[in-house]
Amino acid sequence: MPLKLLMEAKDVQSHDGDRISRLRDDIILAILEKVSICTVIRTSILSTRWRHLPLLLSHIYLEAEDFMPQNTEVADFRLIDEAMSALVGLLCSFLDASTTESTIRTLSLRVGLIADRLCDIGKLVCSAIDSGKLKNLELEIPTVKDPLESDDKDRQEHAQSLICLFESYPRMFCYLTKLDLYNASFRETDMLHLLNSCEQLQNLILNECDTGIWIEPEGEELRNSFRALRKLFLHGIYVEFDLLWTLLLLEAAPSIQIFGIQIWDHTCGENNRALYSERTIGAWDAKKLGGSTACLQLKALEMRGFKQVKEHLDFIRAVMERAPNLETLLLEGKEYCKGCEATDYSVCSSLMSMFPMNKDEEDIVVKQIRADGLNHPVRIIFRRPL
Repeated sequence: MPLKLLMEAKDVQSHDGDRISRLRDDIILAILEKVSICTVIRTSILSTRWRHLPLLLSHIYLEAEDFMPQNTEVADFRLIDEAMSALVGLLCSFLDASTTESTIRTLSLRVGLIADRLCDIGKLVCSAIDSGKLKNLELEIPTVKDPLESDDKDRQEHAQSLICLFESYPRMFCYLTKLDLYNASFRETDMLHLLNSCEQLQNLILNECDTGIWIEPEGEELRNSFRALRKLFLHGIYVEFDLLWTLLLLEAAPSIQIFGIQIWDHTCGENNRALYSERTIGAWDAKKLGGSTACLQLKALEMRGFKQVKEHLDFIRAVMERAPNLETLLLEGKEYCKGCEATDYSVCSSLMSMFPMNKDEEDIVVKQIRADGLNHPVRIIFRRPL
């Protein structure tokens, strides 16, 4: 590069650097809160003026994956445990009340289900809550073992670890605004007791979780648990289960705005199929589940794994009847799965998904949904599987 151009480039670089350095701390913090914690830490190293900024963040998101070795394809217990240990160390720095007087409005954690490390987190979080350092907590706890490789015993152990965490640190759950659980089978009313303690819970996501027998037709006990919910997602509902039981959850959550379900329809997980096929949810009658305007706040319904079958259409119509202010209906087909394609069970094959694949088929589904005079001005979106 010619000397003149090199000097000009350095001048531009220096000028840009000066402009950034002149930004107020609150502006830089607003930028840092939109990037990963790794980027935040790297940025703070660039300048002595910025070194204190990470400890002033009001919204912090930490996930164990950020502490895993790069290019790790298969994570084992040891690697996850080491990552969790590093995460706990960093979290201790953020929550140490003596380092700064700033308040963390929201702490979001995605952490593995490792009991000892979760207890370390529980102690830190409860201490921060008691000191006034932390106001709200968002918690996502995936399991170390893959759901497709888990049997019923694994899921029961996962649930028991979660219940032990809850019983050891109930105050932490009182400050939860978002809870995302995976791959767990709860005993009878354990899930209900847990949710009843989540007084500020607004977002609940259950991924392939068996909630025991806590969902009963009367549903009165659910109202206390779900009174503040704004978003509810149920992922991994077995394909042969009736869906009308989920209406009970909607009716117990009068403030819910977004409701999503995902149908579990895989032959590549024979353990799961054998486990679910032994269970029954029973027959549900939508007419007995409440009035026609029970979900006044519901704005969006999302259904993944949709099929053009009577059970799914009945479910959608039942929700629409109860949600006069519904604005959006998202219907998505089953995602392509190599494992399922390799099996001979054609019902679960992507080619036999029974999802509308062109505009004419979409129009037929729309007419079926709007049958019997159901003419709410709902925007219906079809998202074809990739």
